[in-house]
Amino acid sequence: EQVDGFTSQYPPCFDPDVWQTIFIQYHDPQPDKITSQQKNYIHGYVDSFENALIAPSFSDPATGFRKFGDESSFIDFALLNEISKNVDGYRWSSFFYKDKASKNGKLTMGPIWDFNLAFGNADYYNGAYTDEWQWDFPCPFEYDGGLNPFWWQRLLDDAVYYHNLQCRWKELRTSVFDLNHINTLIDSFALVLDSAKERQYVKYPILGIYVWPNAYYPATYAEEIDTLKNWIAARVAWIDGQLQGGCTVTGIEEVKGTNEINVYPNPIPAHASINIAFSFTSVKMIKAELHDITGKPLATIFEGTLKSGKQIIEWKNDLDLPPGCYILTISNGNGIVSEKIVFL
Repeated sequence: EQVDGFTSQYPPCFDPDVWQTIFIQYHDPQPDKITSQQKNYIHGYVDSFENALIAPSFSDPATGFRKFGDESSFIDFALLNEISKNVDGYRWSSFFYKDKASKNGKLTMGPIWDFNLAFGNADYYNGAYTDEWQWDFPCPFEYDGGLNPFWWQRLLDDAVYYHNLQCRWKELRTSVFDLNHINTLIDSFALVLDSAKERQYVKYPILGIYVWPNAYYPATYAEEIDTLKNWIAARVAWIDGQLQGGCTVTGIEEVKGTNEINVYPNPIPAHASINIAFSFTSVKMIKAELHDITGKPLATIFEGTLKSGKQIIEWKNDLDLPPGCYILTISNGNGIVSEKIVFL
């Protein structure tokens, strides 16, 4: 099979002992159909993304990596590889694409792919352990030559990205990452395969027998199911313990509803005032608080009653806060909405 692509201009990590490179392969259009103009465009766009990501101003919302990459897709891609602890995630089995510029196309991670060595199914690279991050895959690393692009560590240096990652995890934990939901899916898949499993283990009598690279090989099919469920539960519990911090993901619509809340300027220059513009359809009791990235309260910006209609609250920032990401929470007793604030 013909392989065509290009080598990233940046190493997997910035260590003098690393010799590996990151090869980015063209997939669609296929090698026999892709034109030189398309190759140059894709190559140039990836270079632009990497240059923006490596730059000191990489977190700038206008000129940083978000100008070229779809942040939400990177977060979802990371969380799917982390909940499954996919030993091939990031470094081998990673698709990404770019839509047309006319559709505001940015580098978008996905579709998600290749999880046969995930969910504790690998007895190497600590794949069976339920702790550790896959984005922390060691670099330099000699064995099979596959290392993560520098992207995933660099993104974690952005406080806004990390906060969004935390919030997305907590949001998914109330829906598709809820353990009851996951276990129901596993049971439904097992039910569909119930008759097939009998034929499977007649033809391949491997229950209780080691088959590379399984870390676990239970003696019964029921134990296989329980092992998978227990592994996922332990993995989710570990991630819950890591992605803590102030992030509210419920009750947002109850606060916003048909109302409008805008915060400006954002990012905010040092010691500049914060303006919060409200547009409510009825009288509201409002409390606005500023928190650090861990959720620790720093200041109450406003607490009181706001009438219906448009109103602006100005808060003079005299806290001498260091540059970084902060969280503004606005509540009315029914729910909370969070807004990210960046101080320059």
